[in-house]
Amino acid sequence: MSFAQSLAQKLACALLVAVPFAVALSGCSVETASTDESDLTSTVTFKKLSVTKANADPGLTILKSKAQYLAFFGKAAPASIDFNKSWVLHYSTGMQNTGGFKAEIVGIKRSGSGANRRLDIVTRSTSPGPTCAVTEALTNPQMTVKINKQVSPIGINQTNDEVVTDCSEPDFCASALCAPGTVCDEATDSCVAPPYCITVKCANGYECDNTARACVPRSCDPTNPLDCPANFECRNQIQCKMAPCPEDYRCISLTP
Repeated sequence: MSFAQSLAQKLACALLVAVPFAVALSGCSVETASTDESDLTSTVTFKKLSVTKANADPGLTILKSKAQYLAFFGKAAPASIDFNKSWVLHYSTGMQNTGGFKAEIVGIKRSGSGANRRLDIVTRSTSPGPTCAVTEALTNPQMTVKINKQVSPIGINQTNDEVVTDCSEPDFCASALCAPGTVCDEATDSCVAPPYCITVKCANGYECDNTARACVPRSCDPTNPLDCPANFECRNQIQCKMAPCPEDYRCISLTP
C-alpha cells in the first residue's frame, strides 16, 4: 500500500470515530469503552470530624446541606465544611448503659453508574464481652466523617459489622480448679453452678427448661401427627382473640 493510500485509510477511520452512524469500512476498527460496572468501583476517602450529637439515636445519617447539619447537630456547620464540595456522614449505636461500646465508619466505596450508582458504607459496632471492665455510666458511641460531595441521585447501601470485645483469659478452663458441684465457664472465666438440665431427665413428652428449672411440655410440630408420643396431643398453648394468633405448640398429655 502506497503512502497516499495508507493516509487515505487512516483519514476514513478517523471519520468513523467522529460520525456515530457511519458505515464501517473494511480494515478499520473502533474501540468502545467498557460498560462493566465492576470497573467503576472506587474507594471514597473520608476525614473524621470531632463533632458529636447529644443523645444520638442509632443509625446512619447523611447530611448534604447547612440546613440539615443545623437541624441534626443543633448548631451551625464550621467554616471548614463547605456543602458545595462536601457531605457529612454520622453513625451512632445509640445510648448505652456502660462504657466499652464503640461506633465506627470503617470504609466507603462508590460503584455503578447512572441509575445504578451507589455508595457502599461499612460501619462497625463494638460491644464489651462479659469479662470486660467497663465504666458504669451512660455512653453514646458515635462517629462523624466528611466526604466529597457525590453526584445525585445515588443509592446508599450500609453494611454493619458487629464485634464483641473478648477480654477473657485464653483457655481459662484448661487450668481452672472448680469446686465440686460447679463447672467452668470459659465465657466469664469463672466457676459457676451447672445448668439445671445437665442432671435432670424428663419423662416422655417433656423437655427440660434451664430458665424455668423444670420439665415442661415438649415443643412440637402441629403438622406432624407423630411428633408427640402416644396419649399426647400437639396444642397451641397461647389462647388469644387476635389474628394471627401467636403460636407455642406443645405436647399435652391426654391422660387426666
